[in-house]
Amino acid sequence: MAYIQGESRSQTSLFPVSLEELIPEDHLVRVIDLYVAKLDLVQLGFDKALPKSTGRPSYDPADQLKLYLYGYFQRIRSSRRLEAECQRNIEVMWLINRLKPDFKTIADFRKNNKPAFVATCRAFVRFCRTAGLIAGDLVAIDGSKFQAIASSRRHMNLNPGSQEEPLFERKDFAYDPQQDRYQCPAGKWLTLKQRNKGDRIYQANVSDCAACPLKSQCTGAQRRYVSRHAHEEAFERMEQRMLARPQMMASRRSIVEHPFGNLKQWVFGNARFLLRQLEGARAEMALAVNAYNLKRAISLLGARQLMTLMG
Repeated sequence: MAYIQGESRSQTSLFPVSLEELIPEDHLVRVIDLYVAKLDLVQLGFDKALPKSTGRPSYDPADQLKLYLYGYFQRIRSSRRLEAECQRNIEVMWLINRLKPDFKTIADFRKNNKPAFVATCRAFVRFCRTAGLIAGDLVAIDGSKFQAIASSRRHMNLNPGSQEEPLFERKDFAYDPQQDRYQCPAGKWLTLKQRNKGDRIYQANVSDCAACPLKSQCTGAQRRYVSRHAHEEAFERMEQRMLARPQMMASRRSIVEHPFGNLKQWVFGNARFLLRQLEGARAEMALAVNAYNLKRAISLLGARQLMTLMG
């Protein structure tokens, strides 16, 4: 029995197929194209959103934003890989009209528009709220750890399992709100040392730590320090409310753990950030969250209905 055969590479066609015919009406790139077209890039703060009347023409930031949204949706974050997609991917060719920016142009756009990416992510959240996808009746927060970009010389990977004995944690110290101080497991007091942007740092007396029989379980330094967050009281009130309503913990897990898991595995591929410093991490997280929200909106509404709401 013969195999299914494809067309010959040398076969010619009287009427070449256009890119428009190759992209279905409900394709992702059509959603991205319509979404970006509705954005006010000047108000969002994108660089070169208004073209200059003189000098060499620049790439339209709308096209570059489309490329990045598509890239993060497809787990393609590298500027060099995005450059390759522009030259071989039919979907990208349709999305940005066969433009072929080099990797440096692509990378510079992300580097120079960090706050604008955050604003774009917020704009899509507002759209989802007006579309009825977000009710806002119950809001949950959570924390997750993402690997930052850092050189091996400055990277520290602490392994608590390598310690012979576990050290006392802050929860082992009792806080006295009247005197604003902490009491250690040995009964000694740690008093306020300094404030740093609202956070407070408490220290024990050197003489107390030197004579303490529990010092080996507490610290290897001359004295023990304990920090307290500027909004620690609010955290404690929230913890008490959660303990009083254990069903809320189950709701929190169902609301926030799924998105964070998807961001780590689906968007980032369990890899680290590509941009340095906090501003760069915010920009990349905004792109990832925007791609995730776009994916969820398409899953809930379908591409056609979502484009109808955008129109």
